[in-house]
Amino acid sequence: MKICRMNVSRQDGSLAILDFHYLVGTMERVQHYEEVHEIGLFTKQEMLTAFSTVGLIAEFEGKQFSERGLYIARTN
Repeated sequence: MKICRMNVSRQDGSLAILDFHYLVGTMERVQHYEEVHEIGLFTKQEMLTAFSTVGLIAEFEGKQFSERGLYIARTN
């Protein structure tokens, strides 16, 4: 069995839309599958406000833990 995954992405307002395509090949046939992922794009302040709204104390650590940064949240 061989599997190939490719995707294209685009932005629609505050959504990142990723269109995934898979080819799954066996000795008998090749099948094609698709899936779409819609991912919300939020500012750092929107994320911190969301954590606060549900009662969490949150902070954003820049590139200390990963290239993208990391949100750390805890209860009171």
